[in-house]
Amino acid sequence: MPAKLEKIESVEEVKIDDKYVYDLEIEDCHTFLANDIFVHNTDSNFIVMENHSIEDLQQLADIITKEIAEHLKEEFNVDKSTLEIEFEKIFKTLIFSKVKGKAVAAKKKYAGWMIYKDGKEVDKISITGFESRRSDYPAVIRQFQTDLFNLILRGKLQKEVDKFVDEFVLNFKKLPAEDIAFIKGMSRDFMDYEGTPIHIRAALLGNQRHKMSFMKGSKIKYVYVTDNPSGYNFENVIGFQKSIPPGYTIDYDKMLDNLVWSRIISIYESIGWARSTDGTKSLFEFI
Repeated sequence: MPAKLEKIESVEEVKIDDKYVYDLEIEDCHTFLANDIFVHNTDSNFIVMENHSIEDLQQLADIITKEIAEHLKEEFNVDKSTLEIEFEKIFKTLIFSKVKGKAVAAKKKYAGWMIYKDGKEVDKISITGFESRRSDYPAVIRQFQTDLFNLILRGKLQKEVDKFVDEFVLNFKKLPAEDIAFIKGMSRDFMDYEGTPIHIRAALLGNQRHKMSFMKGSKIKYVYVTDNPSGYNFENVIGFQKSIPPGYTIDYDKMLDNLVWSRIISIYESIGWARSTDGTKSLFEFI
C-alpha cells in the first residue's frame, strides 16, 4: 500500500485558553491498515510480527525513529527530530472490537493478553474501551466481561466459553435489582434535558411515585420492569437509590439484551464466532 502526501485544503485557527491539541483521523473508522500495521490517530501503533524476538522489535523501533528523522530532514528541513518510537508492549493474543455494521476496528476498543511491558515480562489481560472499564455499568457485568476476555484470549474453545456464558446468564436471572441496575449520573437539571432520556424518565418516576430525591449531580440506578405496583399506569423502567421499590418485576430478558447479549455478540463477531441469544446453544463453533 504506497504512501502519498495529501494537500491540506484549509486551516482554521481557533482561540483557546490552554495548549493546542492536534488530532488527525480517518473518517468513520479512525483506523486503517498499512503493510500489516494498524495506523491510528494516536501515539500507539500495533504491528503484527510473528517469530521475532524482543530484540528484533526494539531494533524495529529504532529503525522507524531513524527513518522518521530522515524523512523530516529531507521533506521539511528539520535539523533535529523530537519524534521517537518506543517499543512498549507485546500481546500474545489481541481482540479489536468492530465498528457496528462495518469490517473495521472500533476506535480505542481492544483487549489483549499482554506478556511484555516496559522491559519486563508480564502475564496480564489488558482491556481498553470496553464496559469492564466503565463505572456506570454494574460491577457484576464488568467482572463478567473481564472473565470472558480472560477465557477467550488464553485460547479456550468456544464450547468452554459458551458454557461459562450460559452459567452466567442463569445466575444473572437470580440477582437483585441493586446488583444489575444501570448507573447513570444526572449532569443537569431535569428541565435542561432535550427530550427525556431513559435514565431521566426513570428518575422522574422515582421522584413522583416513591419520593426519591434525584436532582442534578445524583447517581441514578434504574432497571427495566414488566410489572408496576397496583394503582400506577404501566412504565417499563423505574429509578431507585438503594433498593427497588416493592411491586415491580424486573424485566430480566431486556436487562440481559442490553447488558449481556449485545456485548457478547459484539465480542464473538470480532473473532469470527457466532451463537444464539437464548442462552442455550451456539450456532457454530470457531475453528
